[in-house]
Amino acid sequence: MHNFVKSNISIADSLDEVGFKLKYPKKGFFAVNKERLKVLFMGYSQKAASNSLHTLTPEWPLQSSYDETQKNEIINKRMYAYGLYGSERIFVNKHWERLTAQNGGEKLYCPICGLHECEEMDHYVPRDHDKYPEYSTHLDNLIPLCHNCNHKKSNKFLGNDGERLYFNAYFDTLTITQRNILVGVITPSPVDGLPQIEVNVNPILSRTNAPDKYIISTIDDLGLMNRFNDKAKYWLKYEMVRISHRFGQSWKVIKNEMIELAMPLPGDPDIVHPAVLGAIANSTYMEEWFNNETNKL
Repeated sequence: MHNFVKSNISIADSLDEVGFKLKYPKKGFFAVNKERLKVLFMGYSQKAASNSLHTLTPEWPLQSSYDETQKNEIINKRMYAYGLYGSERIFVNKHWERLTAQNGGEKLYCPICGLHECEEMDHYVPRDHDKYPEYSTHLDNLIPLCHNCNHKKSNKFLGNDGERLYFNAYFDTLTITQRNILVGVITPSPVDGLPQIEVNVNPILSRTNAPDKYIISTIDDLGLMNRFNDKAKYWLKYEMVRISHRFGQSWKVIKNEMIELAMPLPGDPDIVHPAVLGAIANSTYMEEWFNNETNKL
């Protein structure tokens, strides 16, 4: 997992972009509610920065005491707010462009899995009619993800305990230590005796402190460990081929290179490869395999 530098456009300017080329009746709804949306967006960003997004309350809740006219009014507001967003709208395309420019200027890789390019814009707080459609166009709520992660996340936001469930690429800032999200262990395969690997969540991560707990709950809820292990197997085979060209050299030299390469880099989307490199460097079985193959020469 890795962070994105979030959009540097002001809320007021972003709302101007949202209102561009709207047609009635959405245009009328937006004109009436623009200033209220501005206040809501500011409140959202403040809560996100203070790790209290889970305390958001819907702007247009349905009350059991409402008569039919009042209920329809609320439902219409939700519908119009929901419809302000569209993946092909100009403000969404501009959001993609700004994020790409601010985060390397090339491709955006999924900030959750790091395995695939971002393909879709996720509403971190879901915009469903019965949830939070008022934040459907707030740029701090729009985070690019790959299809797999966006599909798995679906319209969830909070866990059963009422806490938010997922890592937030804009606000859950990772330290270098926290970039060591995964650790790997290499053992001999029972099939052919060749090295095999399994990666798991690094035990140094805390299940009670943010952002570690959101990293762990994201991995658990989205079932990412299977995908991480598939990638780890790929990287181990890749590195074994690379190492095989150096049979006869000193394992110590190779190990030190692996340790250096395993250091996570800020903004690097791949958290699996460093874990594999670290596992190779720390594996006595990998050293044994290397020495045995060297002796065959």
